[in-house]
Amino acid sequence: MWGSVGLNTQTLKNGLKKYGRSGIITYLGLSSMVTTGFYIAIQRNVDVKKLVGLEDEPEGEPSMLQKLLLGPGSHLVLAIMCSKACIPIKLPVAMALTPYVQRLEQRFLQRAVQQATKSPQH
Repeated sequence: MWGSVGLNTQTLKNGLKKYGRSGIITYLGLSSMVTTGFYIAIQRNVDVKKLVGLEDEPEGEPSMLQKLLLGPGSHLVLAIMCSKACIPIKLPVAMALTPYVQRLEQRFLQRAVQQATKSPQH
């Protein structure tokens, strides 16, 4: 599965070892943005029944799948499912963004240290 997007387990382990916290922050931030985007798109009147191929049943109790996908909180469930389906896309993007995020994080930390050491003397 990962071979199709150019990633393997060793590449992910090396990236995590090299970038650590920055890699995790990048992936979680990207994942939350993708999930939020899907949630907004689904909430904007997307026909969920048509999207997943469900038909109205005039009689009987709705199935568990229908209750999950069409009941209260279904937009969030669908957004999370769509986000999970995009993991093969999100991982390479996160790996590509991580070095930039790490540099940005280091700049912010350096500025914070410089400002802390420049405290005014009385």
